Amino acid sequence: MMPDSLRGKYLEAMGIEVWYSKSIVQNTDLPDSVPVSETAEISSAGAISSFNIRMLQYPGCLMIFDLAEPVETLASEHQSLLDDLALSIGVATTQRQLYREDWSRSSRGDPSQVLRKRVGQLIGDSSTCLVVMGEVARRLLFGEQTGAMKTTRFLGRRAIAVMGVDVLLKDPISKRSLWPKMQELGLGK
Repeated sequence: MMPDSLRGKYLEAMGIEVWYSKSIVQNTDLPDSVPVSETAEISSAGAISSFNIRMLQYPGCLMIFDLAEPVETLASEHQSLLDDLALSIGVATTQRQLYREDWSRSSRGDPSQVLRKRVGQLIGDSSTCLVVMGEVARRLLFGEQTGAMKTTRFLGRRAIAVMGVDVLLKDPISKRSLWPKMQELGLGK
């Protein structure tokens, strides 16, 4: 086992800001709720009045997520995490396409229907599985506000709803519980 003084220097040199010992991680479950993305406006009544959703399509899988900042391209840490999740379900990461869906009160149509239609267009007739990340995407697609990670079906496809990309990047304990669920969602299942 590495001494604390050496571990601190090692983590600092590697740019790692948060570290949990293995004993803490082994007996921890995912939190029941996660913070709302800053890219959405939610009224006091709980209605979503605007959103900035990003969708990353891999062969066989569509990842739908909201980020803390609206972006045109993904930061390397976001892309790396999403690629790792795709690999965990058996998806090739060499071919991927980033899409965006933005909506505000001045847009036409119900926000849930707008996003559902766009997701339907992207998955087409393929046997795509869906990974829905973050509270805003989850509320728009499943009508749920928050909750623990869950697997379900959406538009006839296997789907999993999990916490947001930013939360997973900040909390390694959450990623630990997510990996087995992602493998269960795998393309060969």
